[in-house]
Amino acid sequence: MYPSLLRKSVALALVGVAATVVHAQDSAPQDQPEIRESAGVRYVSGGIGIDDVRRMKALAPGFNVRLRFADESNGSSLSDVVIVVLNPKNERVLRVRTEGPLLYMNLQPGRYLLAMAYQDSVRQLQITVGRMPQQLTIGFHVEDLDVSWRHGHDSSR
Repeated sequence: MYPSLLRKSVALALVGVAATVVHAQDSAPQDQPEIRESAGVRYVSGGIGIDDVRRMKALAPGFNVRLRFADESNGSSLSDVVIVVLNPKNERVLRVRTEGPLLYMNLQPGRYLLAMAYQDSVRQLQITVGRMPQQLTIGFHVEDLDVSWRHGHDSSR
């Protein structure tokens, strides 16, 4: 009797999880990336795939700082970049890990330091936000892990 009760409990749990996933998929708009806000800064990140890039570009006019992250050796897009935005008082205004190669932010006019990291590569950039939107591509040195592995584990030695 115990195994039967256990099977029923597991089955009910799976049905509950499936219903939650279906509801989440139905309630999340599939046509727009999610615009978020942190400490008064609106931002959106995405741009994986042609459709997502198109949706991000449609949102671009609503943001005054538009960043794209790329491999500096070949221009290919990068995701999972960590970015910290600091104001002139060295206070953190925003910290985010990108969900695609594009990050759009709405920053108040003023000077900011952008500290960005991807793998072992770190970049810093000072920007001044004014009336005109800024659109920047930030390049990172990307470590080819496959090549590193082959050099570190050469079996012919």
